[in-house]
Amino acid sequence: MSHFELSMLRLMRAMKVTTDCARYYLAGALVEPIEGGGAWIVATNGTVMLIQKDESAKAPRPAIIRVTPAEFEPEEDEFGNVSTTWNWGTSTIKIPTGDIYSTHAAPVSWKENEPFTHAIAEFVEKADRFPEWRSAISAKRKDPRLAVPDERYTAVQPGQLQHLTEWAIGFEIHPAEPAHAQTITYVGDPNSLGVIMPMARDRDNHLPAIMTAIQANQS
Repeated sequence: MSHFELSMLRLMRAMKVTTDCARYYLAGALVEPIEGGGAWIVATNGTVMLIQKDESAKAPRPAIIRVTPAEFEPEEDEFGNVSTTWNWGTSTIKIPTGDIYSTHAAPVSWKENEPFTHAIAEFVEKADRFPEWRSAISAKRKDPRLAVPDERYTAVQPGQLQHLTEWAIGFEIHPAEPAHAQTITYVGDPNSLGVIMPMARDRDNHLPAIMTAIQANQS
């Protein structure tokens, strides 16, 4: 196999998660071949993680890939509606296998059509530098800060949740025990799983003061 063939839509969702990443080996998404066909596309910034299964992907080897699309030129359709961003939909990107740290101009196509645009694809690091993402989902985090009832460690930051949900039709957050990851599932997309890394949470389930006040004034 001479190239990667991946869902551009899933790659661009993954790129949003890497936006706030401080570690260079997390600046791209891990593409991991699945035996029998397809690939996992996994992205994390150390706080949240997005796991996607690209069932039609072709991946000759594991790789950490960063993709930067061409700048979109706003265009107006016949009804006067103006598009300001790419609608990746069913598009795929073909990336030459390349060497570690190599950069390529990779064609992006919709269905079986000729390439419509190109994106810059970079192999940013060796795949084995990426964290063991499977164990991160189930492992209990051993961090003394998680025992501290401080809002910095008990609340989800809006930006973190936005990276995992801004593209979704709807989503559901699944609670977890303290120091374990919380997961997010998506309406209409069973091949995606969002993960919020472990944090401390009050398991006594005290109602906030405003809820207590509301219930006290019920007729």
